[in-house]
Amino acid sequence: MRRLTALLVAIVLSAGCADDATSSRAPTTTAAVSTTTTTTVPEQDEYAVGRRTIEVVDPTRGTDADSKRELPAEPDRTLPVLLLYPAAGAVPAATEPVDDAPPAPGRFPLVVFSHGWTASGPVYQGRVKEWARAGYIVAAPTYPLSSGRGGVLADYVNQPADVSFVIDQLLALPDDDPLAAHLDGERVAAAGHSLGAITTLGVSLNSCCADDRLDAAVELSGIRLPFPDGAFDDLGLVPFLAVHGAADNIVPVKGSDSLFAEAPGPAAYLRLTEADHTDFLFGDGALLDQVVVAFLDRHLKDDDTGFDAIPEVVAASGQGTLEVKGGG
Repeated sequence: MRRLTALLVAIVLSAGCADDATSSRAPTTTAAVSTTTTTTVPEQDEYAVGRRTIEVVDPTRGTDADSKRELPAEPDRTLPVLLLYPAAGAVPAATEPVDDAPPAPGRFPLVVFSHGWTASGPVYQGRVKEWARAGYIVAAPTYPLSSGRGGVLADYVNQPADVSFVIDQLLALPDDDPLAAHLDGERVAAAGHSLGAITTLGVSLNSCCADDRLDAAVELSGIRLPFPDGAFDDLGLVPFLAVHGAADNIVPVKGSDSLFAEAPGPAAYLRLTEADHTDFLFGDGALLDQVVVAFLDRHLKDDDTGFDAIPEVVAASGQGTLEVKGGG
């Protein structure tokens, strides 16, 4: 079993992009949960996108030293978090995020997106901004050890708790924060790519660290890896969407094949016939965006309209297959 685990860990290589993320180690305080309410506003089909970067610090958990990169041990877990959100104003033809743009009226579900090994949250901005355009607040943290060139892969076991901490901090934004009145804390999902997909599976489906606030999960190019004191005993715990390229030579597609095969549902699986580990994310991701948004709309907005049409859309694309079980 140890040899099998070592083999699985060995095949989880980089997300294809590296980012030397750095951050200061300033302390933070947790504010009272916002009780501000907003008037219900009709949902738009798409929005302009705003962008902010915040830093959250968990003082209850430390960060191990990384001798290879000469990084000392730290007494906390510090996470820079890229925030992309629906913004007020006209929707531009090309959705480039606008720094500190005022949020659009209404409340929006939260999606916490976890990056791959050696990458960072901002590496995925080009993809997840489209999810913000569709009416979601996307938080993309950069993890303290797995990010950047030479990142520590084994730190994935600590990252599900980071996801939960990011949710904690965003739901505790003070009333005077511009996003506080626009974040729907009752509708939350986790998503991630590669090592971030492994993180997402941990925080959504593993008994070690499953967060009961999650309403859905999206794993992109993922596989189940072991977590201390936990098991994947209840694959029906949270509805999930798996997306994987059949030509992935980094994390084999059998990782998502077996996950979907063993899950009772609700679950959906977009299997891309010719895609590799990253090209469906960093190339033309129009089909991916349509499937992800429709899945999130079903489970976070109670809107089945888009998802009901997705099987036909995928079939017409010729890019792969979509399987659904337990209502998806």
